[in-house]
Amino acid sequence: MLSPRLRAVPVLSLALVAGALILAFRAGSPAPRPPRHVILISLDTLRADHLGAWGYDRETSPRLDALARRSVVFRRAVAQGSSTIPSHASLFTSQYASAVTGGLGGLQSWPETLAEALGRAGFATWGFVDGGNVRARFGFARGFDHYEDDRIGARRLFARARQWLLAHRVPRFFLFLHTYEIHTPYSAPPEYVELFGDPEYGNGRFHPNTYYFRAAESRPEPHLSERERREVVARYDAGIRYTDEQLGDLLDWLDAQGLLADSLVVMVSDHGEEFLEHGRLGHQQLYLDPNLRVLLLFHRDGLAPRVIDETVELADVAPTILDLLGLPPLRGAVGRSLAPVLRGRRRPVGRVAYSEKGGASGHRTVITDRYQLLADRKSREVRLFDLVADPGATREISAEQPEVAAELAGELGARARAAGRVRRRHWHEEHSRPPPLSDKVRRELETLGYLER
Repeated sequence: MLSPRLRAVPVLSLALVAGALILAFRAGSPAPRPPRHVILISLDTLRADHLGAWGYDRETSPRLDALARRSVVFRRAVAQGSSTIPSHASLFTSQYASAVTGGLGGLQSWPETLAEALGRAGFATWGFVDGGNVRARFGFARGFDHYEDDRIGARRLFARARQWLLAHRVPRFFLFLHTYEIHTPYSAPPEYVELFGDPEYGNGRFHPNTYYFRAAESRPEPHLSERERREVVARYDAGIRYTDEQLGDLLDWLDAQGLLADSLVVMVSDHGEEFLEHGRLGHQQLYLDPNLRVLLLFHRDGLAPRVIDETVELADVAPTILDLLGLPPLRGAVGRSLAPVLRGRRRPVGRVAYSEKGGASGHRTVITDRYQLLADRKSREVRLFDLVADPGATREISAEQPEVAAELAGELGARARAAGRVRRRHWHEEHSRPPPLSDKVRRELETLGYLER
């Protein structure tokens, strides 16, 4: 249990949210009936602070912002990893990633996933994903009746999903959609780049991808010129805007088909992207901003729109979906259901979020409404940041706040040990071996920066 010192954050918006929830509770408004359908959409590599609904000053996300105004938005959602496999593994199992993944072995060891639970409850389960590390070969098709994982981009991917929905009318379905459109290589059409930068920069030879990032990091300081950095961010933002338009078209179609009104729509991202805020490019580190703070919103007719600022985790998504449907929770879930908060029956209470990166020599972190503690497993270095006084995590304060550092180190150790116990109980050695890769998939993963060329 966290001490009051770690829990208390005097933010005006929290008081406003609490007041709204108290009024909703007193009004005694009935909970909406469970939705017939669940639509879970994952936008890979989307850092939340590049969305208008999170305060970004560029118009990257007008359609998603419009949805957010009609949804319950969690502005302090924390991913359980800064890369695709661990974050999606936690999303589907409500477990910390090291308990259920191993290298490129993907999601293998946990006995129950969200799709399996929904399938047993009578939902048709369909997945349309943009290849990469959410392919079926990495375990993410478990529990799905139909799973397509071609690397085709958001426009064609969403079109395939629409065609499938037209051809398969069922009483209840769970639809999972995922796109890498925002991920490197940043390749939005030029008309979208023009909204934020210069599509002719570099005479057509400017390709900000993972290999470009690693080369830039090897240069003497600064890693990028200011112009380079602006154009990198412009192409990243262009990918968000392009994806936003494809998403808006999909939502319009669902509405026209009468599916949106009877669906729970959950929008997430799996991790963010760094542009030298902490000396790196891409998503190699575990700072809350810009690496781990992600998109999370729930949209459902009957849920009063509002913004929640307390810390939650992606591991909370599966328990929340099942609770809203009136179904039993996943076995052994570490996440909690946010359904009482969504229904306005309970004031949100921030939690300790846990994330991890890499293997035995990697990093772990815990994040509260106020603090972040980062721990390096190899060097045993511990760094503490006060994210209220220092949102950019620029000043390490463990020597100034040793009691806070010790308490959070205890929280971190408890979560790491719990994940280890789950891993030992369910893990098999073969799960740590990468599955065989075809030449096509290898080239795809190289393009995304997951494999060395």
